[in-house]
Amino acid sequence: RVSDSYDVPPEVIKGRSRCMEHYLPRAAYCYWARKLTAKSWAQISRQIGRDHRTAMYGARVYLERAKQLKDDRALSCMLAVTK
Repeated sequence: RVSDSYDVPPEVIKGRSRCMEHYLPRAAYCYWARKLTAKSWAQISRQIGRDHRTAMYGARVYLERAKQLKDDRALSCMLAVTK
């Protein structure tokens, strides 16, 4: 779970906070939910109480950040699962 990888409670991913500490786990959730499931952006965004464009943007930002930071905890964890 992304919340476990970032050491935040699942409520943070669905929360309204915009601080980076909470934004990154939410963006990671959007990315991995889209990558590992057949859910649409609308379905993913409803799960976190956001607009589908916000979920799409978050996933894109997460992917860009993960490429820059190869040691990202959630990325490392999820890549191990998908291999």
